[in-house]
Amino acid sequence: MLFDVDVVGYLRNQALPGSTLFLRASYGGGWNTYLPYQLSLGGREGVRSLKEDLFPGGRMTKFVVEERYMFPWPRRGVADIGVTAFWDIGRVSAGDAPYGVDSDWESALGFGFRIGLPSRTRNVFRTDVAFPVGGGDPLFRFTFELNLLREGFYTPDVARSRRFNLGAEHF
Repeated sequence: MLFDVDVVGYLRNQALPGSTLFLRASYGGGWNTYLPYQLSLGGREGVRSLKEDLFPGGRMTKFVVEERYMFPWPRRGVADIGVTAFWDIGRVSAGDAPYGVDSDWESALGFGFRIGLPSRTRNVFRTDVAFPVGGGDPLFRFTFELNLLREGFYTPDVARSRRFNLGAEHF
């Protein structure tokens, strides 16, 4: 069984029209999987200060607090330009994932820059600099989202483990 849930909130304040407070609580995992299934606490969908393959496991809990601010320029319809400050915290437990570990709570503080072309698009260029809380080297990440909605813990590993993705050659 595979399970994941995201609870997301966007809070706006009329006194700060360009500001949005983004909140997310996420939980995901696999139980009694017969194909290899593994999540990673690191990477873009995990704690952003960790490299992609750090802390593999079968179940993950993550919280994100992010303040986003969109600048009032350039003129409407051209582009959306903004900045963000964020805090990620999460942990992973081994579950029944191969080579899974039980991690402590890992945390990151950081900031980023966003450009959406054209204005009001979901096509976003993102740059983030994340600093691990408790020490370590900062991590710089550049990503481009092309018409994607955030998918929680849906990673290539999850896709490979889902039964309906298997073809007739597996039966």
